[in-house]
Parts: sequence; C-alpha cells; structure tokens
Amino acid sequence: MIYAEKVAEHRRLTILRMLNDQDDASLNTSVLLDGLAEVGFGVHKSVLAEDVKLMKNLEVVTVQELSGGICVVAITPHGIKVVRGLIRADGIKYPGRQEV
Repeated sequence: MIYAEKVAEHRRLTILRMLNDQDDASLNTSVLLDGLAEVGFGVHKSVLAEDVKLMKNLEVVTVQELSGGICVVAITPHGIKVVRGLIRADGIKYPGRQEV
C-alpha cells in the first residue's frame, strides 16, 4: 500500500470518528473540512467529496445534499461498527477492536 492510501484510510476513519462524536451523528461538509484541518488533514473540498462518496458506497455514511454545494453527512449503524473495530471496511483504517 502506498503512503497516500494509508493517509486517506486514516482520514476516513477520522471522519467517522468525528461523526460518531456528535449528538446527532452528523456534520455538514464545511464543518468536516474545518475539523479535518484541525487534526492535520487539511484537504480540498474535492478530496472530502471523494471520501464521502466512497464512504456512502460502503454504507458507512448517508448524505443529504443541501443548497450551495453543502452536504450533511451522517454515520450509519454500519459505520459505528467500523469505528468500534467490530467490522472492517475497505479504504478505511481499521482502528482495532474497542470496548463499548
């Protein structure tokens, strides 16, 4: 696996963790971009859009498109299992099994 792929996998796990930490399990893409930058993953919105698309296809998030190119991204029960290390998802860093 090349370095860029490893970074992308870590970034996607970070997105899931950010969503999982929210009371309503969702954030809009603008806030996700800011949050990613805060933890060392400063990326362009097109990179986040590709990550969200992949994660939606993996059924770990849902996406609600709003006006102005903003989307609300929410973690699914499947995504929560990924964050907890109960299951694996291709393209997302496996965090290791965690106690609930």
